[in-house]
Amino acid sequence: MSSTDIDNLINLVGLLITKQDTNMREAISVSDRVLVTLRYLATGDSYVSLSYLFRISKSTISGIVYEVCQTIAIGLKDYLKVRDIKLRKV
Repeated sequence: MSSTDIDNLINLVGLLITKQDTNMREAISVSDRVLVTLRYLATGDSYVSLSYLFRISKSTISGIVYEVCQTIAIGLKDYLKVRDIKLRKV
């Protein structure tokens, strides 16, 4: 994917996956969330491998990948050919 394609994807899903900072920690940015997910989908790396690469815990990566994939499916539903997308609330 080109950087333009990634930027377009970030703009498409950004509002739906944005998290708020708290007093305890800063939220993981939308671009990092999308990049983790794209890296996982492109390479099939394990969550452990991605956790070392992005310095995010593997349990957090698991949630990020699931959430971003759902959001991409919703955002691109007009462009995807699938019978039925059953989404559950996170």
